[in-house]
Amino acid sequence: MSFFNSQLAEARGRTDNFASAVKAMSVGESIAASTQLSGLAGSASSMNRYRTYKQYKAYRERAYAAIRPLVARIARQGFRVGIEPKRGRNTSSEMMTKCLGRQLGLNLAASSDANESRLFVKGSERKFARNHAPEHIKKSFDTRGLEVLNWHPFNDWIDSPNSYMQRNHLIGSLAASNFLTGFSLTFVELAGKQLGSGMMDLTDTRPTFSYFPSHWCEPVHSPGPFSKWAVRPRQGGESHTIDSSELIYCYMEDPEDPLGVLAPLQANSLAVATSGKIADAHYHSLENMIRPGYAIIAGDLPMPGGGSQQMTMTPDQRNQLVAAVKAVHAGVYKHGEPIIFDALVKSIEDISKTPKDLDFQNGEEISSSHIREGVGTNEVVSGQVQNANRAGATVAHEVVFDMTVNPQIQLIGSAFDKFFSPLLSTEEYTVKIWLEEAVANDSEMRARRAQVFGDDMTGRERRHYLATGEIDLDPEVEGSDTLRGDEKRQAAEANARRAAGAV
Repeated sequence: MSFFNSQLAEARGRTDNFASAVKAMSVGESIAASTQLSGLAGSASSMNRYRTYKQYKAYRERAYAAIRPLVARIARQGFRVGIEPKRGRNTSSEMMTKCLGRQLGLNLAASSDANESRLFVKGSERKFARNHAPEHIKKSFDTRGLEVLNWHPFNDWIDSPNSYMQRNHLIGSLAASNFLTGFSLTFVELAGKQLGSGMMDLTDTRPTFSYFPSHWCEPVHSPGPFSKWAVRPRQGGESHTIDSSELIYCYMEDPEDPLGVLAPLQANSLAVATSGKIADAHYHSLENMIRPGYAIIAGDLPMPGGGSQQMTMTPDQRNQLVAAVKAVHAGVYKHGEPIIFDALVKSIEDISKTPKDLDFQNGEEISSSHIREGVGTNEVVSGQVQNANRAGATVAHEVVFDMTVNPQIQLIGSAFDKFFSPLLSTEEYTVKIWLEEAVANDSEMRARRAQVFGDDMTGRERRHYLATGEIDLDPEVEGSDTLRGDEKRQAAEANARRAAGAV
């Protein structure tokens, strides 16, 4: 560790030098300009407040169009909470049910089956939860007996993280911060009693979640890497040091530096800066544009000694001439009417036949394409569907979801799981938290599958599936046919018992 600590101290020194250098930069310089200085500090400068602030500013420019659809989709996803037996312990499902009921403060029924139906997701909905979970969670379903909960206090906490945010605001901010700056921080304030071994008392706990923008925060690598964070709002005020145990740190790795981060926007800073310059040039060209439609060429004045001279008018004379011409010839009703030239007006020429402009369109398309490729999206997902068809649009969404959206979902979900799993787990079971993965919405394929499997569905299930897709009909899932048969048999047995009771 001595070598690592020495390298860490050297990295901190480079970061201090970089901070001194960026203070001399004007606020109006582009992200590309600050990127050119990155060689001074190496990738350790990737968490510098000035740089992350500039990266956030880019979200108000062209990068917004590429990132916002991804953020909106990620923010829609819901958290799932499940429990699995502790490794090395022979914990039955009934024992986990009783322990969970006590922890949640629930009055459990005498029947263990009724309690399990009340607490756990069962049947086809459990299969749906399994199929839309990240890969590492699927393994827990298959090998460790993971059970998905119908409800857990964490779901209420995250739905209302604080007094001014909702769940989608918090998750959307975290996802946008990851795309823009490469990392995000959530401050968790645990207001409630703590049990032994760091476990939380769920009957008397209401944590609050506060999102910290990246340019507020800088890591403090003392006594160890990321031991603390120095937090200071951009508007000013004092800097506060917060221990890492109170923060959920989510980041996109930089292979060059284990302590650094690498954001998609940072890797495409030149394209972002170029797009901004094109937009500025386009705006100023329109703001300063001088483009009259016609030129009225004044006649020549005869000179006393012979010859002629170009007429020179005063400003008032020019205004009077323009007003006279417009009064006689302007308007659609006078289109095509003849005009008479005399000594005062020599000719009228159209000077707007071939408007000349800079090649803003092609330049903007190239920059936008680079930004989309760097972020990991495409034109269809960004909303440009002029030349798309249903099949192509579905494939376009599936590729983006697999390569960009779902990895980001797994990143955020894993960060929350790492923070809360030790606090919520007990001696009998381990709590797992994850965000459900996004699935491309193919309503046509959904209707076809509902038609194929219609015999295995009730009318209510069919309507629910067509509206939400939350009942999995995939026959390739191991045991799906057996589970469907078990559900039918259980329903038949329940109907028989009700009928016998009525007799």
